[in-house]
Amino acid sequence: MPDSYQPLDFAQRLEALFEEKGLKAAYVARKVGISKVYLSRLRNGKATNPGFTVIQALAEVFGVSAAYFFGEQDAPGSFDEVTMRAGSLDQRARKAINDILTYIAKIQVENEFKEPPDNAP
Repeated sequence: MPDSYQPLDFAQRLEALFEEKGLKAAYVARKVGISKVYLSRLRNGKATNPGFTVIQALAEVFGVSAAYFFGEQDAPGSFDEVTMRAGSLDQRARKAINDILTYIAKIQVENEFKEPPDNAP
């Protein structure tokens, strides 16, 4: 996680996604598999340590990368391009792509929490 990470940043980013996408809290909570109360606590910064599966599910619902919640920006237009290309694939291919992206996101989050080697600059 970047040194500048603040728990409220997560809440602000989540709230911005709600405003941008216009999704209802009940819908998002159901899709993510969490209660509306917990989602509300994430949105207002009172719950500050969501698990990876929650972050990953939120990212999927809102169409952003999991890293987005920690301050990294998605490349402009890149998600739309990938979505359009994936739309022409069959269900099996889309699932394979989703599995790959899930694996990459998991590695990325895990690497954020690893200690740098002793000889790192």
